Amino acid sequence: MNRNPFRRCGAILLALTLAAGAHAQTYSNGSKTMVAGGTLLLGHYANVNPDCSSRGPVEVRVISGPTSGAVRVTPGSGYGYFSGDYEHCNANKVFGTNVMYTPQRGFIGSDSVQLDAIFPNGRERIETFTIIVK
Repeated sequence: MNRNPFRRCGAILLALTLAAGAHAQTYSNGSKTMVAGGTLLLGHYANVNPDCSSRGPVEVRVISGPTSGAVRVTPGSGYGYFSGDYEHCNANKVFGTNVMYTPQRGFIGSDSVQLDAIFPNGRERIETFTIIVK
């Protein structure tokens, strides 16, 4: 029986690599201002191939908030904010996940939402939004 001493090390290295990639990037998106009675697009989340076609759906979960409104997460098209080799995709609507915020009727003030976006490639992004309703 031929035993490869590196086989086990390779499995451990793969497990450590996957575990290291599991850390989410955390972002604060500052504040967004909206008019009371309306609906605000918090974000459009998409993951694309070089030809701008979708790599698959982005799962977006609400971690916390809002306290004075509602968040709706729906599949749909929108414009992305890609960079580098994918910057040309910004000119096209791409399929992804839209996140909308609607304040409670009569609410004026500040609200916040924290979202967790999980991309098809396993990358995770946690974002915090502060929403000012005027």
